[in-house]
This record gives sequence, C-alpha cells and structure tokens, in this order.
Amino acid sequence: MNRYLTVMSDVILDHGGALIAYMGDGIRATFGAPTEQVDHADRALAAAQEMAGPALEEVNAWLRARGGADFKSMLTGARDDLVRLDAMRVRGKDEPVVVWSVA
Repeated sequence: MNRYLTVMSDVILDHGGALIAYMGDGIRATFGAPTEQVDHADRALAAAQEMAGPALEEVNAWLRARGGADFKSMLTGARDDLVRLDAMRVRGKDEPVVVWSVA
C-alpha cells in the first residue's frame, strides 16, 4: 500500500496538486487551492489520466514482481470544474473501492 500511495501522491504533486489526507487506500487532494491555478481543472485531469495509466501500470508491475495481485482498473470522471477519480476494482473483488476525490 505504501508503494501505491507514494506513486499516486507523486503524480498529484507533479501536476501541482495539494495533498489533503490519506484515507485507507485513498488519497484526498485538490488542485487550485491553497494556491490559485487558472488551469487547475487541466492539471487535475492530467493527474487523473497519469494515475489511471502509467502510474497504475508502474504499481501493477511492482506488485506482479512480488507475486501480488495487480489493480485491475481505475475509472475517472468529472464533476463541474472538479475532477474525481471515482473507483477501481481489485482482481477478485466484486465491489469498487473509492480511491481518490477532489473536494
């Protein structure tokens, strides 16, 4: 879990996001606060795309190399000018787990 949270947190920070809290396997973050960013929605979307693509694959490769089950998928969505990474399914689980949202 530490590896997953570190990789995803780095993506958020690399795109100018601010980390608010860790909630189990989730990360609460925001873009455009506390420092205003005119392009905060673009930054949030870019972070979500990277998290659901290359960053998720990095975590999965790390897990597979250690005999672990990888994260099967990650979904992204948008609400108003806020981007929210809604849920992912872990192989073997039938229910989605909320992993990150922007408030």
